[in-house]
Amino acid sequence: MQSRRKKAEIIGSILLLALSCGTLVLYGRAHRLMLPVPVAKQISQPREAFRVWEEYGIHGRVLVLMDRYLNAEEVEHGAFTFTPDEFGADHPLEELCTAIRNDRYGIDGLESGCTVEKLNALLETQDLYPAWRQKKPGITLPPQLLSIIRSVRVHAARFADLPSEWKEKVIEFNRRLLELTYPDTAPKRSSWSFVGNDNYVYKAIREGHIREIYHVIPEAAWPEVERTLSAYHGIERTGTGFIITVENITPVHILKLRDLPILSEKILLNLNAPIWSSAELSTLAALLRSGRFAPDLTTVAGQVPRELQDMLSAR
Repeated sequence: MQSRRKKAEIIGSILLLALSCGTLVLYGRAHRLMLPVPVAKQISQPREAFRVWEEYGIHGRVLVLMDRYLNAEEVEHGAFTFTPDEFGADHPLEELCTAIRNDRYGIDGLESGCTVEKLNALLETQDLYPAWRQKKPGITLPPQLLSIIRSVRVHAARFADLPSEWKEKVIEFNRRLLELTYPDTAPKRSSWSFVGNDNYVYKAIREGHIREIYHVIPEAAWPEVERTLSAYHGIERTGTGFIITVENITPVHILKLRDLPILSEKILLNLNAPIWSSAELSTLAALLRSGRFAPDLTTVAGQVPRELQDMLSAR
């Protein structure tokens, strides 16, 4: 009897959630929220897709991301490095260097003097976190910060071999690490990418909107992507491209448009149209006609041919 009552309670909860979602449909154990009628939204830049996903209550979905970069934009070089104007009476440069030297991480750089340039060189080392973890076992890092280091697997390759976006993430992680370790001497940044708009894909993963990604690369960019990822031994090569794991659980398949597999589940499509050739947009239309995949929510930055636009709105 108790088992039946528990089942009834579960069924009732599911029905209540389905009703509260209005126009959304609830699927499966992952609570995947699908739209009953296809929707296509025009956005000004790819990162605005996050706002649309939140607007429609998207959860637990597969994303087909047609863009050059996973987060749509390259991180500005030097966005997380120290600058001279951050130091002064409130945060003397020498005090931070002295605190780091006193902890004896075994990393060369600050022993012969203290400059902003030497601090920034420290931010570019992948040896800091392992050494820090041994010296500071009592400090617990916030999950958002740990997710940065996990998402790029920074300990799997030399800093010089990392793609530019991931180099900036190493720098970001190391700076935030110093800020948390030396709160009285390290100047604080007001914002970080893991809570910012530019990092919208990672944020969507953390908030449960996305569970799997097919990152589709334009043909013109593929040779560079293939060369970079082939040299990075932390990434697995597949028959049609590469696969990495983001946030420790989310698979990201990196491939070309023609290599997209058949996706039986309705998908989210985020298209950065200006970087795709007319021929590639025609290929996308052909794949949609063939039923290779079908989006129920499409976000498009830029203009696409009328035929493709009509197809995206009427799948």
